[in-house]
Order: sequence, then C-alpha cells, then structure tokens
Amino acid sequence: MGLGIGLGVVQMVTLNLISSSNLKGMIEGKSIISMFFSMVMIGGYLVVMELFQSIQRQQQKQAKLEQMALERRYQYDYYQKAYTRSEAIRDMRHDMRNQLQAIQYLFHSEEEESRMRAEEMVNQLCEKIR
Repeated sequence: MGLGIGLGVVQMVTLNLISSSNLKGMIEGKSIISMFFSMVMIGGYLVVMELFQSIQRQQQKQAKLEQMALERRYQYDYYQKAYTRSEAIRDMRHDMRNQLQAIQYLFHSEEEESRMRAEEMVNQLCEKIR
C-alpha cells in the first residue's frame, strides 16, 4: 500500500469519527486524545509498512542485478573457453597442414629412406586422429 493511499485511509477514518453522532461524547473526556493517538498509530503503521515495502523492492532489484551479473560471468567464461578451443583447433589444423606438405614432399622424393619416413609420418598422423 502506498503512503498516499495510507494517508487517505487515515483521513477517511478521522472524518468518520468526527461526523459520527457520538461527537459530543468524544469531545468530553479523554476520547479525543484516544482518537488522536489511534490516528498517530495508524499513520505510523502505514509509514513503517511503506518503509518495509521500499526495502523489499530494493532487495529484489539487488538480487536481480546479482543474478544478471552471474549470468554475464557464465557467458563470458563460456565464450572464453570456446575461443580457446577454436584457437587450439586452428593451431592443430595448421600443424597438420605443415605435416601433410612435408609428407607430400617426402613421397615425391627419389630416395627410399625419404619415402619410408613419409610413411612413418602418415602412421603417426593416423594415431593422433584416432
């Protein structure tokens, strides 16, 4: 309940008490003091309720901000890992391309030892892939 609505309630209660037929009896004695303190207590209650609701709204906003920060951190970590993996794959492809070029060169060599070395390199590549 907002503070404006709460004060409206206090005003309505005050008008109802004043316009009642017991106004003469309330003015006599301590009834008017009792009514005043009742109104003060109702007003105080409404102010305290508004304060608690304001604190609760602030805590909800803070929790939402913390949740969003956590989600952003998880996304950052995810993208960081994906980037690292893509870099590793890029490096591995580069290395394999170089090895395949060396194998191709060795296969086209006229020396038997170079061809055997090329075959050995192919076998090593097959082992890495498996």
